[in-house]
Amino acid sequence: MTYNPTYLSDFPIKTLRETPSYADTPGYQYLIRAGFVRPASAGIFTLLPFGMKVISKIETIVREEIEAIGGVEVLFPALLPKEPFETTGRWEEFGESMFKLRDRKLSDYLLAPTHEEMFTLLGQEMFHSYQDFPAILYQIQTKYRDELRPRAGLIRGREFIMKDSYSFDLDANGLDVSYQKHRQAYQKIFNRLGFDYVIVSAQSGAMGGSKSEEFFTVSPIGEDTFISTPSGFASNVEAFETYDGRPAIDPKTGELLIKDGDLAKNGEPITLHRGIELAHIFQLGQKYARAYNWTVQNQNSERITPTMGSYGIGISRILATFAELFHDEKGLIWSTALSPYDFQIIQAISNDKVKETSFEIVKQLAKRGYSFLIDDRAISAGVKFKDAELIGVPQTIVLGNLIKEHKIELKHRATGSIETLTLDQLYSKFLLAGS
Repeated sequence: MTYNPTYLSDFPIKTLRETPSYADTPGYQYLIRAGFVRPASAGIFTLLPFGMKVISKIETIVREEIEAIGGVEVLFPALLPKEPFETTGRWEEFGESMFKLRDRKLSDYLLAPTHEEMFTLLGQEMFHSYQDFPAILYQIQTKYRDELRPRAGLIRGREFIMKDSYSFDLDANGLDVSYQKHRQAYQKIFNRLGFDYVIVSAQSGAMGGSKSEEFFTVSPIGEDTFISTPSGFASNVEAFETYDGRPAIDPKTGELLIKDGDLAKNGEPITLHRGIELAHIFQLGQKYARAYNWTVQNQNSERITPTMGSYGIGISRILATFAELFHDEKGLIWSTALSPYDFQIIQAISNDKVKETSFEIVKQLAKRGYSFLIDDRAISAGVKFKDAELIGVPQTIVLGNLIKEHKIELKHRATGSIETLTLDQLYSKFLLAGS
C-alpha cells in the first residue's frame, strides 16, 4: 500500500491562536481554531480538509453498518418540487422552518428538510408485489432547516449532513423486524464511534407514525432534556408524563414543569439530563403510502398498503458532538476511529537525517494502513507541539535530537504519556493497523 502524507508546509489551512468571539461552545471553538471548519454564515459552514476526513470516516462506519442489514444507497436531490409535500400536507406543516423558493417560471420548490416523500415515491415506483419486500433504501445527503437560533456550530445548523434510511414492509410485523434491525445497527454505529448514549422514548412530530426513539449523549451544552429512572427507563420530555398524569412541559410556553425526584408512571424517581440528539428512528406506518395511494399485491393476490420506517443520523452533528465531548484545555482529542490521521510526525529539528527518518517511518507504517500528518514547517518546535495538541491526532512521533541514537518519542494525545522508542520498536508496536 502506498500513502502520500500531508505536509503542513504545503497545507493551506492555518490554526488560530485566539478563540473566535462568535464560537459559543468549547468544541466549536476548537474545531475552528484547529482548522476543521469555518463559518460561512449563521448556521452554515465550510468543511475544511481535516473536517472532511473526519466526516468521511463517520460516513464509512455508517455505510458499513446500514449495508450490513441490507441497506442499498441512493441519492435524492436537495432541491425538491412543492407537489409531493403538498400531497402529504407538510408544505404547510413544516411552517417557517422550511426553506421555500421559486424558479424563473414561478414554480414552487423547497430545500429538503427531510425526504420521506421522495423515498415513498421511489418505493411506489420500484416495489409492486410481495416479492419486492422487505427492502431498505438509504442516502447520505445535505438537509436544510431555517433554524431560528443556530447555535453550537454544527450541533444546530441551517445546513447539515444526514444519513436517512427507510424500510419498506408488507405489514406491522415486518416493520417491527426492520425497526429492530436499524436499532441494533445504530447501537453498533455509536459503539464504533466511541459514544456513550441513551435510547429514549420520543414523539414522532411532523414525521408522523407510531413508535419513535431518539439516541442521546449527555452533554452540558445539549439543548434537549431527557429523563431517566433507576430501572433504565428513559424518555424525552415531550413524550413523558408524571406518575399523576401531568405533562413534563407547558404546551404553550415550553416551560419545564418537572424536576429531579418527581415520579414517573412506574413510580420511580426521575433524573433530568441535558443531552445532544444524535439520531432518531420512527415507525412511520402507512401514513406516506396512503397519501400517494400506494398499494402492492400480497401473497393472496390482494391489494394492500405497505408500511414504512424512517431512521436518521446526523453525520455532521456527530463531528461536532465528538469535539464537544472529547477535548481538554489544549485542544481536541480524537479517537483512532475518527481522527483525520493516525499519526502526526513533528520534525522538531531540521536536517537531512530527520527528513530521511520521516520518509522511512511513513514508508514502513503506510504499508500497514496508517495515515500521516507531517509538521515540516520552518517554525519553532514549541509552536508545532501546541498545534499538534490543538489538532488532536492520537499519536505524535517526535523527531529531535534523539534521532542521533536512532530513537524517537511517541506522544499519546489522550493520556499525555511519552515513550522513547527505537524505530524497530515503533514498527513492532504498530505491526497491525488499528492496534
